[in-house]
Amino acid sequence: MRYVFLVLTFLIGHSISVIANDKEGHKIKVTISGLQDTICHLAGYYGPKLYYKDTVRVDSKGSFVFEGKDALPGGIYAVIIPGEKYFEFIIEEQFFSISTSKAKLVEDLEFKNSNENKVFYGYIKYLNEQQSKVQPFRKKMNFIRKMRDSLDDKTYQEDSMKILKETVTKFDEEVKEFQDKYLEDNKATLAAKVFKASMDVAIPTIPILPNGRKDSTFAYRFLRQHYFDNMDLSDDRMIRTPIFHKKMRHFIKKLIPQHPDSIINASHFLLDKTRGSEEVFKYVLHYITNTHERSKFMGMDAVFVEMVEKYYETGLVTWVDSVQMYKILVRAKDLKPTLIGKVAPNLILKDTSGRFVSLHHVPFKYTVLVFWDPDCGHCKKSMPKLKDVYDKHKELNYPVEIFSVCTEVEEEKWRKFIRKHNFNWIDVGDFELRNHFREIYDLSSTPKIFLLDEKKKIIAKQLGVAQLDDYLKRLVREDKKKEEELQKGN
Repeated sequence: MRYVFLVLTFLIGHSISVIANDKEGHKIKVTISGLQDTICHLAGYYGPKLYYKDTVRVDSKGSFVFEGKDALPGGIYAVIIPGEKYFEFIIEEQFFSISTSKAKLVEDLEFKNSNENKVFYGYIKYLNEQQSKVQPFRKKMNFIRKMRDSLDDKTYQEDSMKILKETVTKFDEEVKEFQDKYLEDNKATLAAKVFKASMDVAIPTIPILPNGRKDSTFAYRFLRQHYFDNMDLSDDRMIRTPIFHKKMRHFIKKLIPQHPDSIINASHFLLDKTRGSEEVFKYVLHYITNTHERSKFMGMDAVFVEMVEKYYETGLVTWVDSVQMYKILVRAKDLKPTLIGKVAPNLILKDTSGRFVSLHHVPFKYTVLVFWDPDCGHCKKSMPKLKDVYDKHKELNYPVEIFSVCTEVEEEKWRKFIRKHNFNWIDVGDFELRNHFREIYDLSSTPKIFLLDEKKKIIAKQLGVAQLDDYLKRLVREDKKKEEELQKGN
C-alpha cells in the first residue's frame, strides 16, 4: 500500500530559489523507527514521474542520510522504503531532519529545521481532518438522493437535505477561510505556492447579453484565458512537482478543442507565459513538440511543424545538440509538404500502359491517393478492401477516383497483383527510381492513404480503408445537402 495523501494528487506549482545557507550542498537526516539494515531511496519529481536521486543504506536504528556537495533543486521529493511505500515532502531548505515510523509512515512524520514541511503538512493535516468531519454528512446526502423514490416521507427528506446542505456549506466556508489566511500568512514559502496553484480559478458572475440571456460561453472563455492564474509559470520548481504536468496536459488535451489550429494557438499562449523560466519553457515546448510529432490523430503533425518553425529554426531552442537539431529540422521539413490543407505535391508517373499520368489532372471532385507495396502484408489485406469500397462508390456514382502508387521497383509483382485483384483505377509506379515521391510523402510505411479535394488539397490522411469509406460517405452527404439548399434558394 502506498502512503500518499489524497490532497497531493491535486497540487500544482512551485518557484526556484534555494534558501541561502552558510553551508554548501545538502544533508537530509532521516530516522524511521521499525526499519533497519536495508536500502532506501531519495526520489524527485520531474513532470509526473519520480526519478531516483540517491540510494543509501539504513543502519540498525533506522537512521540514514542523503547528502551531497550540490544543493538539490527545489521541489517535491519522496523517501522510498522497501515494499514500495513512500512519503512525499518539500526540499527547499537543504539541511534538515525527518523522523517517522515504519508502521505509520505519514501519520508520525516530524520535521526539524524545515519550515517548508511544517507549512506543507500543516495544511494537508487540516484538510484531511475537515474531510473526515464532513464525509459523514456527504454520505447521508448521497443516501437520501439514492433513496428519494423509495422513501415515503418527502417532507422529511427535504428538511434533512436542507440541514445537511447547510452543514456542508458551513464546512466549505470554513475551509476556504482557512486556506485564504494560511496561504497569505505563509506566502513566502514554496508550500504556499504549491497549494495556491492547486486551487481552481474563480470564475466571475456570468454576464447577461443584450438579448437578456446569459453568455453561455463566458465561463469557458474565461477559464481558457485564466487557467494558469494561480501558478507561477516563471518558476523552475513548478516542473518538479507531480502537479504541473497534469495541469498542463489537461489544458492542452481537455480544455482546448483537439484541432491543430486551436492547439497551436493555445501552445503559443502557454509558451509565452513561461518565458520567465527557461526550464519551464523547455519542458512545455518539448511536451508539445514531442506529443504531436508522434500523435496518431490526423493532422496533429501540423502542431509539430509549427513548433519547429517558430522555436527551433529561430534559435530560441539552445539546449539541443547539433545532431538532434538537424534531425528535428529535417523531420519538420519532410512533414510540411503533406500537411492537411496543403496542395498535394504533384506526381507524374507511368501507368500500366507506359503513359505518364499527372495526379493534378485527375478530373474528379475527390481523389484517393494511396501508396502501397505488393509485398507489404498490410497492403495485401487493405488493397482488396479498398477495391470493394471503390466499386461501391462507383456504383453509386460518387465523384471519386483512386490514384494508386506502387512504392517498390519490382514491376512484374505490381502487374500481377493488379491483374489478380482486377484494379480498375489509375495505377502508376516509378520502377526506375527517377521520382522523389518517397521522401516528399514521408513513406516510412505502407499503405498510406490521402484524400484530396477537387483542387488536390489534402483534406484527410493517415486513413484506414474503413475510415476512408465513412469519410467519403460524409462528404457526399454534405455535398448533396448543399446542392438541395442551393436549389431551394433558386
